[in-house]
Amino acid sequence: NHAMEKAAWFYRDCLSKNMNGARAYIGSRMSDEMVRQFGIGFAPPGGKALLEYFGKEKITAEVMEKVGLVRRDEHECLHDMFWSRVMFPIHDKNGRVIAFAGRQISNTSTRWKYINSPETPLFRKSATLYGLANAIEPMIEKGEVFIVEGYIDLMQMRERRILNVVATCGTAFTKEHAAVLKRYVQRLNFMFDADNAGRKAMQKSILLAVKEDMKTTAYIFPEGHDPDSFYKSGGRTEELESMSGFDFLKKSVVEMTALMQKLHRLERLEERRVGKECRSRWSPYH
Repeated sequence: NHAMEKAAWFYRDCLSKNMNGARAYIGSRMSDEMVRQFGIGFAPPGGKALLEYFGKEKITAEVMEKVGLVRRDEHECLHDMFWSRVMFPIHDKNGRVIAFAGRQISNTSTRWKYINSPETPLFRKSATLYGLANAIEPMIEKGEVFIVEGYIDLMQMRERRILNVVATCGTAFTKEHAAVLKRYVQRLNFMFDADNAGRKAMQKSILLAVKEDMKTTAYIFPEGHDPDSFYKSGGRTEELESMSGFDFLKKSVVEMTALMQKLHRLERLEERRVGKECRSRWSPYH
């Protein structure tokens, strides 16, 4: 982990020097507090900057390659894994840097908008959740977690003091993700983008969560919005349309098994029972 922490420091230092217009991009998407809190940095252009820095720090290319900070090209020459990208450090549940996500700063480029560190002994994308370390206590306290797709989605929600939130690291919600979250909560609140891809991802995620015996809620954003744009514009969670995962599947005309239909009926009966208890508790005759 020493190499990863060194790399995170290097990227933060590069950002502080306002290299290659990175500050202009970040200023349009994040507050200074978000940059500080999430350790946002910048990988300089050229493809050799981190290699040169680590050479001075006496950290070997072998170590860098093992943790996914460099890669070999077709001629077996080493290059930085990331360059000309805004850098998001990814931490494990104990807060240690285990990987990075790099976001290009120009929307005109034909390269991938985001790239992640490759799979390493430290990092498995399908089992890693962005923001987990700082979400554990709030998740346990609330008994539920919000799950979003993007890094900046999560950052924007944290800025609005919604602390029980995690993000998938540029991948679909997986069985491994569910297993991690099941240690802390029983309810998963999915908040995916309001487009066809987001709706399909929500369906698959809910079906997976049901198989893992977890309760689900689907939050629906206004068309064209995602958590970042919604909360940045002053939106509040209570303003969003929400429904149980089963109701979302039914509304989406997703075929449910007999067991799922039975669970849906039981869930609705439970909701009615709780509703009656709440009304009784607050009756003016008590």
